Amino acid sequence: MPRSSNQYGPGAYPQVRCVFLAECGSHTVVGLEIDGYTVSEVHGAHRLLSQVGRNMLVLVDAGITSGGFIEHVRARGAHLLGALEAGTWEHLSHQRRLCDGSMLAWVGPACPSSAHYPVRRGMWVRIISYRVTDERLGEVGKVYRLVTTLLNPRVAPARDLIALYHERWEIELVIDEIKTHERAQRKVLRSKTPEGIRQELYGFYLAHYAVRALLAQAAVERELDPDRLSFTQGLFELTEMISLALTVEPEKATEPLLTRLRHKMAQHVLPARRLRIKRREVKQIYNKYKPKKRQLPPPQPFEPGEQFLDFVELLDPLASAFLVGGP
Repeated sequence: MPRSSNQYGPGAYPQVRCVFLAECGSHTVVGLEIDGYTVSEVHGAHRLLSQVGRNMLVLVDAGITSGGFIEHVRARGAHLLGALEAGTWEHLSHQRRLCDGSMLAWVGPACPSSAHYPVRRGMWVRIISYRVTDERLGEVGKVYRLVTTLLNPRVAPARDLIALYHERWEIELVIDEIKTHERAQRKVLRSKTPEGIRQELYGFYLAHYAVRALLAQAAVERELDPDRLSFTQGLFELTEMISLALTVEPEKATEPLLTRLRHKMAQHVLPARRLRIKRREVKQIYNKYKPKKRQLPPPQPFEPGEQFLDFVELLDPLASAFLVGGP
């Protein structure tokens, strides 16, 4: 197995790279690709598109967004909404301003050396530019740009797409559920062979899928949003129910136990979530030297009811390039 390295030598342990496809609403992982550390996540993302169906909307980060990836998504009959890397949009040709302030741009055919999908025809995309006005949500004054294949501003308004892409951060909560709560922050896998590691990882993600699927069913029965139910409490209730299920006959008690389990899961309702606070800083577990810089106070949380769009300023893509000097 490959491992990371730096100027001091190779890392202590081999590492594996996982790319997964998750539902934004239910937090269930519906697709998983496992590769060695040296394999780019873009390769795994292209393979995961085989599980994407027609009329789905794929939310991706800037590191995956490319012309070849956008064409691959459209070839599957799906649509894409992703972040655009700084300086990328300036190389797009045939730019046309739309009524809502967004812009149409032509993406040329991908180069054969960089495309992972054989179709290379080029296509129209839509660019949305905006700023955030609160430093707790990002860098004030920085221009953020999104790219999407939803071209009609009346069907998909720019502000709605900005709010929708903000939900992509839900995948960070999925990672936290698996690595912090399900695995109890254990960083080293116990398997010693590549096949054992693959089997162990699939076991973790299948267990997470089982908890999240039951939480989604419980939320539907209670008419709640699935992310309002606690994952840690749901994992605890499922663990307790497994111990009880081993003492009864499965043919007679399967459905009553599942009904009871969903009822218990639905009792652990989380409070309404406030806006996510983002602060750029280096997090260290331990440092024996006392820091010289002044410690910043923790940021103040947002008030209940405040929405992300309350702090978003929509920009004209071409005008913002001249005012700010590009992204």
